[in-house]
Amino acid sequence: MATSSVIVYETTPRWTPELQRQFDGEDVRVRACGTIQGLTQRIAEQNSLTDVTPGGVIILDLGTHPADCLQFLGATSDLYDDWSKVVISSEQLSELEWSTRELGAIGFFSEFASGHELSRLCRRQLTSRAKY
Repeated sequence: MATSSVIVYETTPRWTPELQRQFDGEDVRVRACGTIQGLTQRIAEQNSLTDVTPGGVIILDLGTHPADCLQFLGATSDLYDDWSKVVISSEQLSELEWSTRELGAIGFFSEFASGHELSRLCRRQLTSRAKY
């Protein structure tokens, strides 16, 4: 069975270790990236691996660099259409929810989201992609 991928864009490790804990024992690879350039490189690496299911889930911490996250979503909406995009936001940036959704985000969580909620959405996306 191929491994699924979750890539987390954040500068401070918060969601990466939590998702690694949530997916412990499952065939899901959770990786972190601290820059947008690193994120695009990580996606390219994941897409080239033969033992990894194509696509996956990209999690963007909007608090890291909001403008970079919005530009990434806008620039890659068609380019990475086999990747589901999920945004995590602080309460101060919650007004950007609909902008991120218009740019292709399938989920939007406040900073008060639990690891269980986030991993559940990731599982649902990874499962639906594995069927195709």
